[in-house]
Amino acid sequence: MKKIKNLLFVLIIGLLFLPIGLILSAEDAMPAFSGGSHSTDGCHNDLVPLSAVGTVNLTSSVNGSVNGGTDFTISAWIRNFTEASSEVVPLGFSSSRGDNGDFTFAPSYKADIGLNTTGHTTTIQNFTVTAPTTGGNYTITADALYDLDGDTGLNYAWGSINITVEGSSNGGPLDDDPPPLPPLLVLAGTIGGLSILGVQIFLTAKFLLKGKNGKKSDQKPKSKKVKGRDQELNQVKGVTAKNE
Repeated sequence: MKKIKNLLFVLIIGLLFLPIGLILSAEDAMPAFSGGSHSTDGCHNDLVPLSAVGTVNLTSSVNGSVNGGTDFTISAWIRNFTEASSEVVPLGFSSSRGDNGDFTFAPSYKADIGLNTTGHTTTIQNFTVTAPTTGGNYTITADALYDLDGDTGLNYAWGSINITVEGSSNGGPLDDDPPPLPPLLVLAGTIGGLSILGVQIFLTAKFLLKGKNGKKSDQKPKSKKVKGRDQELNQVKGVTAKNE
């Protein structure tokens, strides 16, 4: 009787900890998971089968384009992963998948996600992601792993998203996108340009006025000289008339 009770106790404990063991087995495979061609070590010697209809859906907060070295958010959720329905599975970004190794994920590269009876997640999991400094087109891939029975192998669902990183090899701005000038430098340049324009207008006006005054001064002596000649002629005429 005592042996039967001990056996029942062991079975109950085993059933309670079986889901935890399955999760840990799947999580152990996550860091180096590389997809359907992946053959796990140890007790998982079979090739990993892809879920028949399960998918991992991904969206980003940057609409597919982000500046190099900046943070953005990737939201992930699972659909139709029926092989793991009602289970808790690790969802994450293996460094061996796509271009995941070029990005940094926080607070972690993976999270444990609960599925309902239809293999759907009931919540959306958000990851903070830091883009690389090198510009280019990248593919980020997420996987949800499920240990079928803790012995024969894993089952997985996956999804990916394309991200364009705007940047240069040294993390600086693009050659065709120069940095903006400091506001004080722009203000100083504007004031300097206006000052130069004001000086040019002043000198031009002064030159025009000087030329106009010079013409007037040239005309006055001529008028006096003509008037003096008329007086001399009148005097000569007067003298001639007296002599006659």
